[in-house]
Amino acid sequence: MPNERAQSGISCFDVSRLIREIERFYGGKVAVHIHVPVREVSGVALDVRAVFTRGGGTSDSGYYERGSSSPWPTGKSTTLTGLIFRLLYELEGKLSEEKAEAERLTQLRFDD
Repeated sequence: MPNERAQSGISCFDVSRLIREIERFYGGKVAVHIHVPVREVSGVALDVRAVFTRGGGTSDSGYYERGSSSPWPTGKSTTLTGLIFRLLYELEGKLSEEKAEAERLTQLRFDD
């Protein structure tokens, strides 16, 4: 996809680096899922979802999953790699907010 970098400024390498950073910082795995929509919707070709998971599986009490999704094409991103990068950025924002909240609650317990 060499031409895509010139169009959007975001390449598959940028997406890969962001995935690795999220996995390293939050200690889990990131996957990008691309599906054909369940229902045929005018103007929507794909459903795209970025998912972060941590833990062994749904039966594991430590299992954790968060995601961010969007239809494609969308007016918010001009390329598919741009959309994936945006979804990863949104996902990282959710993870960051939840981590900050967990730290705040931990601090409250120690302050009591």
